[in-house]
Amino acid sequence: MKYRAVCFDIDGTLYEPSVMRRNLLLCWLRHPVIFSRYGRMRRDFRRLQDGRHFCEGLDMLSREALVMLGRYGELECSESEAQAISSDPFVASMRKTLDDKCYRTMTKFSGGLKAREGVAGTLTHLKGMGIAVGVFSDFPIEGKLAAMGLEDLVDFKCDSMDCGYLKPDERCFDYLSVCGNITNYDGCEKLYVGDSYAKDYLGARRCGWDAALIGGDDKKGAGAELVFSDWHDFDRWLFASMEG
Repeated sequence: MKYRAVCFDIDGTLYEPSVMRRNLLLCWLRHPVIFSRYGRMRRDFRRLQDGRHFCEGLDMLSREALVMLGRYGELECSESEAQAISSDPFVASMRKTLDDKCYRTMTKFSGGLKAREGVAGTLTHLKGMGIAVGVFSDFPIEGKLAAMGLEDLVDFKCDSMDCGYLKPDERCFDYLSVCGNITNYDGCEKLYVGDSYAKDYLGARRCGWDAALIGGDDKKGAGAELVFSDWHDFDRWLFASMEG
């Protein structure tokens, strides 16, 4: 088995899940009301996006604002309706709230991230073999790779703000393939690595990709074929597979 592209989730995968949980807790402590609503909104968003084609005229932040406001029916709209929604003062206000209190706060607490031990070595090895390295996150990527010292080791990156959907939606992985110019690779030539069975593993498998989990907290008994307790176990398996 030889992969031509290996892509990674960021939060809880490239750095420790405990750090991710701590940072989200710090965000909640800073803005408890809005973050409680934010968590519910993201669950609703995943449910609503399933099988639906959200209006391409609306960016991700506007869609999230609509869900926060309970205006689900407006997620499917014409181009002209999308323009009207974008200028709606209630939507604009909620967009600003999400950006200021949620995403900017997340970015603030991610400034001191440290990559898991072994991550930089794995990415360096992959690049040395000429294998494309990509990342995708449901949260804004801004500053995270640089904070971990990984920016120069990643060939392509994108997040849900770019593509307009949340994992496990197949459109996330399709968008990632377009960003990395790897759409012509067979599914078995692409590996996606994450820590969530429901979001990372199942999402990638539904697109025909190979998938692996590293130290996820929802993987036990879930049926994932490739599960690794830590990064070093994954690294040994990966390069043994590539050389076999």
